[in-house]
Amino acid sequence: MPNKIMEWPRELEPLLAVLAPADIEGVYRGELDLDPKQIFALNEFEAHARHRQVRFSIPGSDAALLGEMNTLIGLGPPREAGSGRSAHVRISFHGVKPAGPR
Repeated sequence: MPNKIMEWPRELEPLLAVLAPADIEGVYRGELDLDPKQIFALNEFEAHARHRQVRFSIPGSDAALLGEMNTLIGLGPPREAGSGRSAHVRISFHGVKPAGPR
């Protein structure tokens, strides 16, 4: 039975604004500062999406993408002190391909 495609959660859509194609074909990644609620929600989604394809789109784009989410990488404290954020993380996907219009 094929793996179910996971839809990126609406409440986390703004986090995708940092994603951009990497130097490696089919890889998208970006870094950002997150607050504790965002970290929890993102980790929860990542656990459910493991080994499944995720349909997502970059904010402002009408085209959907399909790829597998990589494990989140914690990069340390937030870049902007006093921002109310608690960590700087990298979000990334591999095997990304167009999924058609949303």
